Parts: sequence; C-alpha cells; structure tokens
Amino acid sequence: MTDRYPSAMEFIAALDRAMDRIQATLDKTVVLPAPKPDVVPGSNRVALAAVLVVMMLVSAIAAWMILQPDTSGGDKVADSSVTLAPQPAGTDVGITERQIPEALSRNDGDGGNAGGTESGTEGVSASGTDRPANPVAGVVETEPATSADPIDVTPPQDSTVAVTNAAPAQVASPQPLPDVPEPAPTPVPVAPDPEQQRLAEAARAAEDARVAEERKQQAAAERQKQEAARTAAAATAAAAAEKDLRNLVPRATPQMVSIPAGSFSMGCGAPDTGCLAAEQPVHTVKVNGFRLSKFEITFDQYDAFATATGRARPDDKGWGRGNRPVMNVNWEDANAFVGWLAAQTGEPYRLPTEAEWEYAARAGSSTVYLWGNEIGFGLANCTGCGSNFDGDRTSPVGTFAANGFGLHDIHGNVWEWVQDCWQEGYSGAPSDGAARLGGNCSSRVLRGGSWLNNPSYLRVAYRNWLSANLRDVNTGFRIAR
Repeated sequence: MTDRYPSAMEFIAALDRAMDRIQATLDKTVVLPAPKPDVVPGSNRVALAAVLVVMMLVSAIAAWMILQPDTSGGDKVADSSVTLAPQPAGTDVGITERQIPEALSRNDGDGGNAGGTESGTEGVSASGTDRPANPVAGVVETEPATSADPIDVTPPQDSTVAVTNAAPAQVASPQPLPDVPEPAPTPVPVAPDPEQQRLAEAARAAEDARVAEERKQQAAAERQKQEAARTAAAATAAAAAEKDLRNLVPRATPQMVSIPAGSFSMGCGAPDTGCLAAEQPVHTVKVNGFRLSKFEITFDQYDAFATATGRARPDDKGWGRGNRPVMNVNWEDANAFVGWLAAQTGEPYRLPTEAEWEYAARAGSSTVYLWGNEIGFGLANCTGCGSNFDGDRTSPVGTFAANGFGLHDIHGNVWEWVQDCWQEGYSGAPSDGAARLGGNCSSRVLRGGSWLNNPSYLRVAYRNWLSANLRDVNTGFRIAR
C-alpha cells in the first residue's frame, strides 16, 4: 500500500481529540497548591504558564506521532479501522500502541466496499461514485477514512505529564504589624428608668447638700481658728508693745533743766546794732518758773516716739542719728511728740512759748550772744562760727558750752520750734510770758539759728518763721513743762 501524509482536516481532528484527552488526564492528576499570603505575587502565574507551554508541546508531539506515516513497508492494514491496544480498567490511558492505516483501499479485499469488482480494478463505492482504474499497477488510490469510529490518540501510559511547582521565588520577609488594640464595644444606650433616675437625682442632691454643709462647717471652723490666731497675735503684740512702750517712754524723755521765775526786757535794743522791725518794741515780760530740756531733742529720742506711734522716721542725711539733734521735722511733728510724751508720762510736756525761750536763752544777760556782743570763734555751730562743723552739718548735742541756766546749743545747730503763731513785731504781746496764738498760725515761730546760717541769725533777739507743715534739714526743737 502506498504511504501518504494525513490531510489537514485529519491532523486538526486528531489534535483536537488528543487535547481533550490530555485535559481530562490533567484534571485528574494536576492539582496546583493554593497561593500563600507570603508568596510574591506572580510566581504561580509563571508556573501555570510553564505548564500550559508543556501541555501544548506534548499535544503537538502526540498529534505528530499519531499522524506520522508508517515507513516499515508491507500491507499491514487489512481494514480501514484503527485497532488500539486494550488498556487496563481504572488506569490512565496512554498511547502505548497504535495502528494507523497508511492507505485506505477503495476496493477492500474482503468485500468491504459493496458492489466492488472482484478484481479490484473497477467498482462503485458505497456511495455509488464511480472511481477510475489505477493508472499504475500495484498502486491503490486512497481516500480519507470515513469510519465513524474516532481515532484513539490517548497518550501512552508511560508518557503521563507530571507538573511540578516552579522554583520558589524570593519571598520578602513580612514586617511585623503593630499590635492594634481592638476597639471597645460600643455600649448600647439603654433608656433610664424614670423612677431610678429620680432616686439617683435625689441621692445626688442629698450628697451635694451634705458636702456643702460640711464645707460650711469647715469654713466656720477655719474662721474661728483664724480669729483666735489673730486675737492671740494681737494680745502678743499688745504685750510686746506695752513692754516696748515701757522702754520707749524713758528713752524718749529728755533731761530737763529748771528755769527760775523772773522778768527780762524782751526784744532787740542796745547794744545790738542789727535789730529788725520784727524784734521791736522792747518790752518787759515776767516769766513763771518752768523746766526746759537741757539739749535739743535728739534722733534717738524722736525715733523712740516714731517707733511707738508708727510714724515715719526723719531723714538724717547720712550724718548719723543717735545724739545728733533731730532735723527734718515740722511744727506739727514737734507738737505731736510733746503730746505723746505728756500722755505716756502724765507730765505736762509742751513746746516752750517764745517769751520763755528768750528768757531762758539770755539767762540774765543783755548782750547780743550769751557770751558777749561778738560771735567769737568755735563757740557755736554755724556758717562762719569757726567750729569743725561750719556750714557742713549738725553737731552732736552738748558739743558746745552751756549758758548760765545750763542749756546747750542755744545758738546754732538747728532752729527750734516754739508755740507762738507768727506776728510781725511785739505790738500787743502779753507781759506774762504766755504764747501768742493769734495772727497767722499757719506759720509758727523759730528761734536760735542753725548750722546753715551766718552769725547774724544766731543773735538772741532774732526771730524767724516757717510754715507749720514744712520740714527742713535745719529745723528741730526742744521741749518744756
């Protein structure tokens, strides 16, 4: 029988059948593992693609082997059908043995074609189509198989395709996820029972009232405690003040000198050649006996008064306090000092009258200064008096000699406040040494001169004045009783 290549239709049909059987086999044998979360995406797709390529190659090879013409020679085909080797039941069908007709004879030797001639040279096909005689002896013209039985193209048993996973791809190490706390379940709101709500509100109101009452009691107790503490502190302060007062009063009390009663000519007259109108006329005054402080009031004495009364302490200009004469005090300060001291001691302390001051300063003399009609040298503290303090500052009390009554610093150091209101001249002045409280009492009289003045202001007859509420670096006082 003459060999021939299968037609295109035969090849396609055989390939289709082979693919169907291979697919059935793969459905039974190939199971791909499920992708794992830690596999890099795309690795299984590569493996599947490789399997499909292998399947296509196997299918092509199987189809090619099925349709490959037999070249062994001889007429082995006795029938137009294909006989396949039987396969054991329950096993996969493989292409182990196949018989593919190399040529289909139009005139079958066994009478396969009804109505054919016995010689096989002429005849009519089963379909009644006339066929020409073979042009070459010994060559039989063939045609595509018309058998209804399909060609078995099951792959051989030993050619089962094994599908394996592809090489594992590089898998990135997963980063640990942070622990995220699970959200707390949202409570389902439940409508409160009106009665329970009322009871809860009543309980809260009662608790609030209890707390308020407790706080009120605590506040009252704290107030009582503070009041008791204040009372105790006040008592302690009073006791300390009383104790201090017992010390302060003696400290503030000056040494007093007795001034005997007498009469004198008050005002400026001969031999004083520097008389002013305010010092006129000269008149006789009778003075009762009294007591006058031996020295001008000192800082130490005034500070005791200021401490006891809570008054401000006067400025000492940095010259020192202690036994220096107090300065920077006005007439009101001086009058307050004697009023306080009189109240503490029961003694009638006061400022001296102008007549008392001049009577005590003269001490029975009629000269311009207590020592004579000239200022002398170093006998008093003034500007031009020739002392170590000239025009510079105050001097400690008692630095200079006393007069005939034992009074120091009658001339200079600081001006001394007296009781009298200022009036120009002595017209209408009392003759008993009393203070003149008429006229301009907003200004008060000053006597004696100061460290800041020249000698003419230190004359015994000289009169000066200043507003009662003014303070100066050269104003002080001495007291009487």
